[in-house]
Amino acid sequence: MRVESKITGRIRLRFDNLYEKERVRSMLSKLDGIINIKESNLSFLITYKSNSEVALILDNLQTKKDNIPLDKGDLFFYTAPFIKSPVTKFIYTIGLLGFKKGVITFGVCTMLLGRYLKSKF
Repeated sequence: MRVESKITGRIRLRFDNLYEKERVRSMLSKLDGIINIKESNLSFLITYKSNSEVALILDNLQTKKDNIPLDKGDLFFYTAPFIKSPVTKFIYTIGLLGFKKGVITFGVCTMLLGRYLKSKF
């Protein structure tokens, strides 16, 4: 569950699956202070009284963004297949991953594994 938007007296919650949505609905139905719940596919728009026990719970939910940044390893493995020249790939691998990791990755992946797969298929 994550908070998509929050205004005083109103909050939109988005869920990852229907099971989670149904569990939250069953828990919220037991609490006093909810004025209206509008449902869409995997989200709720909940309107509630500002001086109720539901307000205490829902106002303390934090908005969290799913930001997963790419690191150097991800960048390397997404872009390396497009480099065709072995010398360029070697320099690129060492520059991006560092000397030890670059030499090992280049040696295993490019020189051994790549040639083995090309000869078999």
